[in-house]
Order: sequence, then structure tokens, then C-alpha cells
Amino acid sequence: MPDVNYEILLTVVKTMKISEISTEALEKIKSVRWDRIIEKHEGPESWSSVFRYEEPEFLSVEECSILLPVDKSHHPNITTSVRG
Repeated sequence: MPDVNYEILLTVVKTMKISEISTEALEKIKSVRWDRIIEKHEGPESWSSVFRYEEPEFLSVEECSILLPVDKSHHPNITTSVRG
């Protein structure tokens, strides 16, 4: 197994942007459906509609890039907590 420079890898992951992923990967994301619970179950929703009506972007959480169906303008309002 080749040596992995995790410092470089984490730098790449932390800076992942929608504009940097391939068209093929973006089309795969758009084909995925997702559910949400806000007072009651809603869904399934499509990522395609998220990209049509919102500007989602990867969010870096504990060195992982996470794509949420939330407009990037709302990212400052998102907080995370670790349960132990």
C-alpha cells in the first residue's frame, strides 16, 4: 500500500467545492433522493431540485466534506456537536 500524505489529503478534502467535482459525479449526486424530518417526515426530495433552486456547497465538519441540501448562505447558521 502506498504512503499517503494525510496533511495534503485533508487540505484537499477541506477545500472541496461543487465547482471542482466532475460532471459525472455531479450527475450521480443529482440522481440521489433524500428525506428530511421537520416536524414530520417529508420526501423523498431530489438533489436535482436542490441544485435548481439553491446553491448548495460542501461544508467542512471535523475534516470531512459534507454536502447538505441547504443553500450555502445558511452555512454560518449551522452548528455541530459531538456526542460521546
